[in-house]
Amino acid sequence: MSTLFGVRLQAFVIVYICTMEKIDWKVEGMTCSNCALSVSTFLTKQGLQNVQVNPITGDVQFDKAETIEETKLKEGIKKIGYSVKEISNNNIVTNKKTFL
Repeated sequence: MSTLFGVRLQAFVIVYICTMEKIDWKVEGMTCSNCALSVSTFLTKQGLQNVQVNPITGDVQFDKAETIEETKLKEGIKKIGYSVKEISNNNIVTNKKTFL
């Protein structure tokens, strides 16, 4: 313990254990490194870790905490001009709206 202006200070360490989930997506519409940078920057600002974006293949990988909602991430990527496809069991599941 230490004192500051006659007040005892105690240090407490709070450990927050968070489970990370590895996410793999395909993102369509990226044509250059600036596109990949836009997607990467957006995901990083949302608190994701180990973000990797390949503009040629459209592969996007990152680690996501359980507290971050994927739907909000997908909506955000859509707002910046790209469409998200999720890889599920080696099949690609399209997350687009269909119009009749």
